[in-house]
Amino acid sequence: MNDAVDYIPCNNPKPKAISHGSPYNRGKADSWYNRDINPHYYPNGTYKEPRIDLKDMTKDQIDAYIKGYNDIKAEGSKPMTFIELHNEGLF
Repeated sequence: MNDAVDYIPCNNPKPKAISHGSPYNRGKADSWYNRDINPHYYPNGTYKEPRIDLKDMTKDQIDAYIKGYNDIKAEGSKPMTFIELHNEGLF
């Protein structure tokens, strides 16, 4: 396991986040809540200081964040908003 990245590759192409606050976990959370891409993570758990920002992250950590962000979009697992439902003619 690579602690710097903080995810375990699975048999499928999606990594499994193993801790809240990891780069992968924060990327998924930012995507889920429609926040802009802003790589960061919390080594001691979500919202527990310190917060590590992009300038202090490794390439692997940034890649994990981006993967988490993109996985939400690719999975289509995020529920549609009211506006999206309306635009699709479903509401």
